[in-house]
Amino acid sequence: MKFVDMSNRKVSAIGVGLAAWNDKFEQRNADAIVAKAFDLGINLFDTAELYGSEAQLARALGSQRERAVIATKVSNWNLQRDSVIAAAQGSLDKLGTDSIDLYQIHWPNFRVPLETTMQGMLALLDQGMIKQVGVCNFSGRYWRRAEQVLGRPVISNQLPFSIVDHGSSLGLVPYAVQNQRCVIAYHPLAQGLLGGRYGTNQLPGDYRASARTFARGVLHRAAPLQNELSVLAKRHGATPAQIALAWLLHKPQVIAIPGTTSLTQLESNARAADITLTPDEWEDLRELGVRVRLIYPRRQIKALVAWVLGF
Repeated sequence: MKFVDMSNRKVSAIGVGLAAWNDKFEQRNADAIVAKAFDLGINLFDTAELYGSEAQLARALGSQRERAVIATKVSNWNLQRDSVIAAAQGSLDKLGTDSIDLYQIHWPNFRVPLETTMQGMLALLDQGMIKQVGVCNFSGRYWRRAEQVLGRPVISNQLPFSIVDHGSSLGLVPYAVQNQRCVIAYHPLAQGLLGGRYGTNQLPGDYRASARTFARGVLHRAAPLQNELSVLAKRHGATPAQIALAWLLHKPQVIAIPGTTSLTQLESNARAADITLTPDEWEDLRELGVRVRLIYPRRQIKALVAWVLGF
């Protein structure tokens, strides 16, 4: 397993994303995934108060909590000083721990000044309730401002980051490398677009069918990229999904947190960390990814604007 420096902690470059661990996800599956993750060298588990999977993770970790790097998030409607502290206490109670390794702002809320939010984060740091502060879905400029306001490192920025969605994220990697920060990639397989399963004749049968990664025209533009992923997969004795994850991990200080609901997914994701792409292979995939041109549907833009404004 490849590891990334996160302050004074070595964090696996592949983490376990827990967004899909809801009330219907069986505890025995969670237990098996956590146990196998440790066997594979994976120690990062990413959850959030919004997901509802914190208590499930706590039960799965059991007595092995100290082996894990727990990352969770405060929702963007809880960004007032006292709300940040209360939300963190709620997460600590559900996680059954006395300290959160990485506490992240899930989304910005431009109606709440960063100064107000970071007052809460500072109090949590000073009390030892959290060890590191991170952000999610922040631009590079807003990330740097968050650090200035906090007066301490904001160690990570979690963003949608994949071969087809890397405009801003890839540009933040040099900043992360130069300043010993991390870029954490969610949706690293573009919600399944890069996994080799879906194409022009096969759409997901769930909510993803209306996502921007499967919008009209995207699958046709993505066909050359999907073909190249298949070619490279054969060359490296891997799967298209593993090549897509290896593309992300080619750059230093990048962590990928694919959603993980089965041991098969977990083992496949872990193997991706051992694949090394050549510079030419990496660049070819980057160029093909740019041509896919993901565009948010208008209704999703409205929803995102409402979210970050706290409506």
